[in-house]
Amino acid sequence: MANPHHYGFRFARSFDGNETPQTITKPIASGYAPDTGADGTGGTACNLNIGDPVQLLNDGTVRLAQPGQASGGTDIDDRVYGIVAGFPRVMIGGAPRPNGFYPSGTTYTGDDQQTLCKIIPVHNNIFNVCCDTAGGASLDTKAEWQSVIGTANFVYSVLTSGAGQPKANPMLDTSDISEAADEVNQLRIVGLSKRFDTLDPALADVEVEVIFNMQQIFPTSFTNVTDAPANTAEAVMEA
Repeated sequence: MANPHHYGFRFARSFDGNETPQTITKPIASGYAPDTGADGTGGTACNLNIGDPVQLLNDGTVRLAQPGQASGGTDIDDRVYGIVAGFPRVMIGGAPRPNGFYPSGTTYTGDDQQTLCKIIPVHNNIFNVCCDTAGGASLDTKAEWQSVIGTANFVYSVLTSGAGQPKANPMLDTSDISEAADEVNQLRIVGLSKRFDTLDPALADVEVEVIFNMQQIFPTSFTNVTDAPANTAEAVMEA
């Protein structure tokens, strides 16, 4: 029987032991249309949903983060600011109210109507995420999954059913798992989810715990969210 699919990145715990994540609220630009492609173009149009990774832009708004484009940590748009946790205010039927997802292209007029997105920062936090495909002969037992300490990027596998659809549906790219020393992908696998023992490790939707290697903003790091510093890969690893 297939493993159940759980959507997106889900908060597991923080490194300081806090079971309740802190959140930050940021606006979404009027008329913004999420896209799963590199730099937000050329992919599949979708809505924004709880569990999606977002990037902070230099105008203070957020957008759907792109799936990993570079293995060496050199593409600044591979960095992720946080994970969507809710939408406290969205214009629905001409009136602002909380909503379970952000409908693509939603427009507003004035600051008091801004679409607001609640975000869990990726810094210092661990998240659960499902893997997009089965791991194959070398990743089909619990022992083999426990031995994985590699990095990987996430990919989008758009869902066209259920509330909030079309949904970007971020998942860990099983085919991209690597333990090469020179790879700095978006994610690092750090453990198995609490429900792992209820899953079939030989099938898709195995759930693992990850941290984000490619974090957009560190407390003591880059101040400019759009310009890459010198030696970007080294800076990301050391921060």
